[in-house]
Amino acid sequence: MKDLDTDIRIRQATTADGRMIAGLINSLVAELNGVAATPPSAELIDCTMRMLNLRGAVWGFVAEHDGAPIGAVMVNECAGVRAGGLYGEITELFVMPDHRSCGVATRLIAAVRALGREREWSRLEVGPTPTKAWEKTHRLFAHAGFEESGPRMKLTL
Repeated sequence: MKDLDTDIRIRQATTADGRMIAGLINSLVAELNGVAATPPSAELIDCTMRMLNLRGAVWGFVAEHDGAPIGAVMVNECAGVRAGGLYGEITELFVMPDHRSCGVATRLIAAVRALGREREWSRLEVGPTPTKAWEKTHRLFAHAGFEESGPRMKLTL
């Protein structure tokens, strides 16, 4: 599905989305490990829900098309002297394969950027290492304005 219309909805996740986001993250991990995705474990669902309950520290955003989830991103708030104070770290970003290269990830990153500005973060960081397996992900973040900073990438806000 390469020509999605503007019917992509990005919204902030709630704890009610925990099972669904756990499923998307489980698909991400399976893809990274080169295995078939299975339903998320109870532990993964529980962890996802606990993370979504950490208000003011962890946020999730969900991308939906025609009411169905097609992607998600998780971000947490960090602090560091070298970062100039508070900053955000994208920990997971996943878009269903049939919806990739359609701007979904870009819109999820835009939602995180808006949150970062609202929270007055100095920057966003992410850790896609520039290896063959992460090549497309690395290009995605570079296209979104992230720059390499050691083994990580950062985007000044």
